[in-house]
Amino acid sequence: MKILFNYYMETHTTNINELPIEQEKKVSFNDDDEKITPTIHSKKINTVHKVIIVSTLLFILFNEPFIKNYILNIIEVIVGKIYVKDINGSINKSGILLYALVYGSLLYLFNLIIDIDSLEI
Repeated sequence: MKILFNYYMETHTTNINELPIEQEKKVSFNDDDEKITPTIHSKKINTVHKVIIVSTLLFILFNEPFIKNYILNIIEVIVGKIYVKDINGSINKSGILLYALVYGSLLYLFNLIIDIDSLEI
């Protein structure tokens, strides 16, 4: 091929039909092939994420001042004012511990009662 190209270039031809042309390769595209369909991958929420969502909602609920005071008053009636609040009326360390135990036990009961795997989120 290189020899033919040099030969034609040496003759100084200006006619495009006289230039060497390589043989064309025939390429065909079949539209009958399997078409690729785009798939949408939905993100599935597993059980751990659902437990995190339930605990977050319960945490937000327990941080409301009205509900927090209501639960602390119930704990105060059960255990006594000495173990929940200081002389100034603020919550002491044992009161915080009891409040956290109530939160943890309610969270545990929610996880036992609610079938988290069946929730469609």
